Amino acid sequence: SYLFYLTAHEVQLVKLQSHHKIQRLARQLLSFAHQEPVFGKGMSAPEFSKISYQLFGYLFPISIPQKLIIIPDGALSKLPFEILLINPSYMNEFKHLPYLIQHSTVSYAYSASMLFTSHNTKNTKYTNECLALAPSYNSQPGKQGATRGSLKSLRDENLMELPGVKLEVKSIASHFSGDFLFGKEANEYNFKTLAPHYKIIHIASHADANEQNPIFSKMNLSSAKAEDGKLYAYEVYNLNLPAELIVLSACETGDGKYIKGEGILSLARSFLYAGCASVVQTMWKTDDLASVKMMGYFYSYLSKKNSKDLALTQAKRDFLTSSKGMQSHPYYWASFTLIGDQAAISHTRYHHWFWLVGIMLIGVLLLYAKKRT
Repeated sequence: SYLFYLTAHEVQLVKLQSHHKIQRLARQLLSFAHQEPVFGKGMSAPEFSKISYQLFGYLFPISIPQKLIIIPDGALSKLPFEILLINPSYMNEFKHLPYLIQHSTVSYAYSASMLFTSHNTKNTKYTNECLALAPSYNSQPGKQGATRGSLKSLRDENLMELPGVKLEVKSIASHFSGDFLFGKEANEYNFKTLAPHYKIIHIASHADANEQNPIFSKMNLSSAKAEDGKLYAYEVYNLNLPAELIVLSACETGDGKYIKGEGILSLARSFLYAGCASVVQTMWKTDDLASVKMMGYFYSYLSKKNSKDLALTQAKRDFLTSSKGMQSHPYYWASFTLIGDQAAISHTRYHHWFWLVGIMLIGVLLLYAKKRT
């Protein structure tokens, strides 16, 4: 294994020790992180710390910059590097561990070629800033702690309602202007019709990753007209979506089939191919209410003109700071990762009042003309 380290001032090629150990440790950490913690089961914080710091030592034989863009390979492709520990620790709680996320902002790319591919959205004429969708499924209400993946035990893909998705979209509306669709309005037809015209797209829903046939991975929206509500990756590839950012707040939207040299074929990748400059994706099943909390922090920082990678980094730090007990376990906060462009959202001002004044002015001129006649 090799580390190709590129900065504005230097290029290094570093041979890493023990390829097999790196892959084994990465698989162990990933297995640990994507399992919802159950009291008395799984790794303890000290056990996790030992493995995490050991893997960090293998992967970073160099000084750590404050901004990282990572192009991972092999078993590392599905691992959020944010959970690596930069110092040894023997603490019994996950909350105060010395995670990499506390030191550096982290984002990802699938490959070097995709990293340096420019997404020119500057000349795109957007209708508004944000389109956000929170679909409903005509099913039984979910419980607290529900996950945003399909429930395989229910036949005919009868999906459980997610109580958090409406709260999540409403919180976005407090930071950005736009169109916020709930229930039956958050359907596949409306998405395909409206999505090409927004800077930010946010989908809070159920999703299914298909690792064997990634083009059949899908987001589950509401159904309407000729659309069945299943937005497959192969459909997304054929769309034109010049958004600056899309957030796929559902289960396993960044998971899929790994292709050596190219990275993961996933739902998230299909949106990049369709023209989105960057995607916030999830690497495993996400807790519904934890997602609401994380996205609230993220959009708050994003609205303050922070770069996307810094906004997500700060959101994770705030999540850890405010978490209690096992809520600080990486399962709840590390799944969300940013892939693609890191730049802040461009803040075009939509002067709707200007048109109102223009209409009033026309009215005054017409009135004046009538008086003259």
